[in-house]
Amino acid sequence: MRIYSTLFEEGIDNAINLLSCALTIVNINDVFIPKIKYDFNSFLIQYDICDVHIEHRIGLMEIQYSKMSLEEFVYNIKRHVLAEFFRVYENRNKLMWDTVHDEIKQNTISDTLKSCIKLAGDTHE
Repeated sequence: MRIYSTLFEEGIDNAINLLSCALTIVNINDVFIPKIKYDFNSFLIQYDICDVHIEHRIGLMEIQYSKMSLEEFVYNIKRHVLAEFFRVYENRNKLMWDTVHDEIKQNTISDTLKSCIKLAGDTHE
């Protein structure tokens, strides 16, 4: 069955409810239910996973002429959302570790300079 007929047999509100249920992501004890809005002939799917906000927009024309099943459609969107989450999460961690690394490097340089100054002071006495 094509996704368009599955979604629009009973109206837009039921389509939003169906998508919301199908696109819910469960991870161990966490449940991430997307907020779905229909505007400008497209669905805006919004997730807040931990502190990462992810949006995905899919047009009605894309759904209407797609030959994929609802299961495949949901799988593709979830894969996109999770890939985006991990990209943002890894970038944040990289920035954090870069900052820590820079701070360690500055402390090491500072300690080295202090020890050099101390050694230089000891040789002049």
